[in-house]
Amino acid sequence: MGSTSTPCAGQTALFYSLDWDDQQAAKEVCAGCLLRPRCLQRALEVGGFDRWADGIQGGFDPEERGFYRRLYGTDVQRVRELPARFRTRPPASRSGAA
Repeated sequence: MGSTSTPCAGQTALFYSLDWDDQQAAKEVCAGCLLRPRCLQRALEVGGFDRWADGIQGGFDPEERGFYRRLYGTDVQRVRELPARFRTRPPASRSGAA
């Protein structure tokens, strides 16, 4: 019997990167994954009580998961499209600007 693998297997650096572009790429990987609902369910249930709580899980970063957890608890079936504030690139940091 062959082993099964998820699209994210072996891409730890991508899913735990702090770079916005990497995070968006990780979310794209999640978008096509059949296990996304299960992954998101687990991420919503464990919240910040897991060493893997950071990073992209189920297609959402920790801030996005917190948003949904506050609105819907751990009910993955109620999770819908993110509000626009989560879908846009954050403004560039002004630290170190001349």
